[in-house]
Amino acid sequence: MQPRPNRPEAKRMANGMERLTGDESGSWMTAEVQRAMKHVRRMDDTCPLCGHPLYQVTTDGDTWSPGICTNVGVFGCPGSYRNDDGSVLQTYMQKTGRHSTATEDMAKRARWSDATNFMRGHSIYATSSMRDNDLNNWKAETPEQGNALRLAQSFVADVIAGKITHMILLGHTGAGKSHIANGTIKAIAKKSEFRRKVYFVSWPDFCAATKQGINKDAQDLRKKADRIRKAWHSNAVVVIDDLGAEDSTPFTRNLATEMAYALGDRDCIITTNQPWPKLIERYGERVTRRLLDHRDKYVIRLTEQYGQPIDAEQMRLLGM
Repeated sequence: MQPRPNRPEAKRMANGMERLTGDESGSWMTAEVQRAMKHVRRMDDTCPLCGHPLYQVTTDGDTWSPGICTNVGVFGCPGSYRNDDGSVLQTYMQKTGRHSTATEDMAKRARWSDATNFMRGHSIYATSSMRDNDLNNWKAETPEQGNALRLAQSFVADVIAGKITHMILLGHTGAGKSHIANGTIKAIAKKSEFRRKVYFVSWPDFCAATKQGINKDAQDLRKKADRIRKAWHSNAVVVIDDLGAEDSTPFTRNLATEMAYALGDRDCIITTNQPWPKLIERYGERVTRRLLDHRDKYVIRLTEQYGQPIDAEQMRLLGM
């Protein structure tokens, strides 16, 4: 074994390790890192649930592992679980307060894997950064923002309890509707220990993908759109984001009708920046009424990122 380097040498090696490609690979530590990096590669995809990079590892250089999220311990990435006090759990035998078997932990990991693959295969985001949106990073700096967060958490509890529930989020572009919606479905998946699958659909992008999928050169888009339409009839909780922002054509109106009737009696979240009367004018009252079914108290109007529930009189004035 080589002698431990002094501080200047350690600093030089640290710089070499950061570069990994320079001529300073003579140190044994940098060489070890370089050899290790040959067995690790970064994927083009990011984690569909938290947006962090995905990596793969190999032992023989030919067979690579499934994607591994670097955001360990966050929803969607249960590489380590957490105790009830929030401390990181390293092994199943360390669980606090109750006995847990390896089989139980393996079952949870299997459910997580299914939920992750489902969300990746069925979600369409307008931007990749939206995957990071979570209720934990929703900044409730005002009473109104805190109220929107509490309503979202209450919605999660109702869904977990088995109550069919719709949530409608209204507000202008940038008000935080998509953030709340994405964070809510992620919380549902986590609270259910991944027994409830969730997915996020940017409605304008979905309509465009479905239409493009008609062409032979875009069959992958069509397959994903078909998976999404099939999922409408499952118990997975979906966000339909930015309803009404798509081009209004007979094709997109038929898609909206299909979606509304499929989700009428299933848990879902709808976001829109359109006045509700405009949606009625575009899709018809029967379609919009299906979306309003089971809404209970979960109609939230966000303005300037401040969220408030809408009472019955406000709903009437909004044409709801």
